[in-house]
Amino acid sequence: MDVRVYWLWLQRALGPGNLRARRLLTRFSDIRALYEASRGELQEAGIAGAELKRLCDKETAADRLLLDSLLTAGAWLLTPDDAYYPTVLFGIPDPPLVLYGLGEMPDLEHMAVMGMVGTRKSSEEGANTARGLAFSFARHGMIVVSGGAVGIDAASHEGALRAGGRTIAIQACGLDIDYPHDNSGLRRQILASGGALLTEYPLGTPPNKYRFPVRNRLISGLSAGVCVVEAPARSGALITARLALEQGRDVFAVPGGIHDINSEGANSLIKQGARLITSADEVLEEYRQRFPDIMIKEPPVRQAVFDREDAPAGRVAAETKKAASPVPCPADATAEERMVYRALLGNETALSLDDLAARTGLPAARLLACLTLLEMKGSARALPGRQYALVCN
Repeated sequence: MDVRVYWLWLQRALGPGNLRARRLLTRFSDIRALYEASRGELQEAGIAGAELKRLCDKETAADRLLLDSLLTAGAWLLTPDDAYYPTVLFGIPDPPLVLYGLGEMPDLEHMAVMGMVGTRKSSEEGANTARGLAFSFARHGMIVVSGGAVGIDAASHEGALRAGGRTIAIQACGLDIDYPHDNSGLRRQILASGGALLTEYPLGTPPNKYRFPVRNRLISGLSAGVCVVEAPARSGALITARLALEQGRDVFAVPGGIHDINSEGANSLIKQGARLITSADEVLEEYRQRFPDIMIKEPPVRQAVFDREDAPAGRVAAETKKAASPVPCPADATAEERMVYRALLGNETALSLDDLAARTGLPAARLLACLTLLEMKGSARALPGRQYALVCN
């Protein structure tokens, strides 16, 4: 029998996130030996009650049917026996017994991964911040992992996609469930861009409320660090942050106003020791040291900025002079984005963040958000040393 059927049987018997699964797998030599274990052997391993009854039921017809249905649907299944199973998950207390997936599963053993979480009821500023951070993370070689929900999750996936990067959405329901419906197009984009959709739940499983906290341990478990953007005092994002700390992951938080309900949770995390960040650079500098062969120090420069592809970054002023004209300010730019665009307009040299702050009067966090959005819209360009310039035709 296909060994994956045994893993499906065990997952069905114990359910996702069951701490006793590790105990059983440690006690028995392999998954088949666990399947063949007697009632007495299971009792000796500390199993009782309804779980004992389910583990003593050796019928696997439903599991074989599930595997066939999954493969017919074009999805795939990873178990701890598979070479492509993310071994980073072995380091958490309750690794998933099965992972159902669609798309391309990246080799996470050799990648820098950032988890991003926050409220579903995000403000426009919060969504723009998440989008901008994810854009920068992905542009510098990181994979962005989030939960595929509306709000901060969706903005994080969108930012990574706009940067041409890869992103993974971990769902709290079956792969065939259109949830949330508003993100149907986003899920298609994730798959089209070489990303993946993952879940512990079989086809047909609805997104019941209790499944989300169980799912959150995988967002943190796959990641080197978790970044929290806009989280109220009672938020699933805070569960993910707590799990990240328990799993030994980094926790970053974007601060907010003291009267902002959406920032109460993030501000509380900072008081508890999470690292306060106001720009992606603060995270990227740290991860470049940890992943020197993975992180992209200077992302490829668009041809529009320079006359030739290999032009040195230090010659931006000279090359900009040769350009015909700057790319127009985006039609959908906000008032603050237009202010930043005008501050860059007409300068023969790139401007530092301090120069732009002095010219616009904007706080650093809002200024960085505006610059990132202008960059995403193709009008501005970030250069080494936190210098900025307009893109030219």
